[in-house]
Amino acid sequence: MSQRDNRSNWLADTLGNRPFIVAALYLISFFLPIMLIVGVPLAFIFRREPSEDWEFSHYRYLARTFWLALGLLVIVAGLALTAFLTIGAGDEVGIPVLLVSLPVAMIIVGQFGVRSVMSMARSVARQPMPNPDTLLF
Repeated sequence: MSQRDNRSNWLADTLGNRPFIVAALYLISFFLPIMLIVGVPLAFIFRREPSEDWEFSHYRYLARTFWLALGLLVIVAGLALTAFLTIGAGDEVGIPVLLVSLPVAMIIVGQFGVRSVMSMARSVARQPMPNPDTLLF
């Protein structure tokens, strides 16, 4: 078997790998946010369909990844908005709120990306996620 045949088999296996597709859609959403609207429902739809045993842990992990990121971003945005509305939008409040909110939001987005890549790597190897209920990685 040639190297070209191995690559085409890998590509066929990857494109049929549903957890990989969901994680890829999550990563594409960094550039096209509308893809998140496609990826999240797919994770929930695939979770209810017959799958191999290793896939179920990925669906749970990917669904938790979305809800974790969404929840944390809503909390950060809510705290920033509350600070602006209650204290005022002056420079004495706006700059510190921005200096705190922006790095925290970037950490949350980074965690979303890392969790997606980890799921992709394990799904290519067809391995289950070791702890799909974790809040970290």
